[in-house]
Amino acid sequence: MVMCYYLGVEDLELLSGEELHTPNSFLVIFNGLILGKHRRPQHFAATMRKLRRAGKIGEFVSVYVNEKQIALYEGEATTETTHIEIEPFTILGVCAGLIPFPHHNQSPRNTYQVGYDKLGAGKMPLAVMSYSGYDIEDAIVMNKSSLDRGFGRLSYSAVLQKYENDTQDRILRPDRKGYGAKHMRILDDDGIASPGEIISPKISI
Repeated sequence: MVMCYYLGVEDLELLSGEELHTPNSFLVIFNGLILGKHRRPQHFAATMRKLRRAGKIGEFVSVYVNEKQIALYEGEATTETTHIEIEPFTILGVCAGLIPFPHHNQSPRNTYQVGYDKLGAGKMPLAVMSYSGYDIEDAIVMNKSSLDRGFGRLSYSAVLQKYENDTQDRILRPDRKGYGAKHMRILDDDGIASPGEIISPKISI
């Protein structure tokens, strides 16, 4: 790889945005790894072939100049253009194309993106789990029985008093059969308002 830099490959980190998009400059890719850009790709390929014939590099090292330019718009197509994008926003695919400003998000945020109404993804269940079940970013481990009893749905407080005649307040389960049962109809067995129930000043709980 070091030899490639001696042959004119420029490190991407040292190039400006304008230099990165210079016409007729090519990315140099080695086994899937981007080494940099070269302004004279044909010359670079010819030099690599000469070095291979001279035994300076491995005999199985192959080099190929891929001259395809995929045009973004029909007006940009030339006689050398082999492909034209259907639409620039489809480059990342249908799902990624629906994410607003994906280039301003972290990649995990784009991965977790949901709400593709046109695909009906909002109707599908979504779960993100970690390997161990305890260390996923901003999640917490919950006790199932706590959730079943309404944890996180609402909070309430009660003051239990003792009286001079040795009696005291007690919290009991809702009595749906005795006196005032109609006022208890919106409570579940734990005395918590069931999800979706409407509480108004006219209903005493």
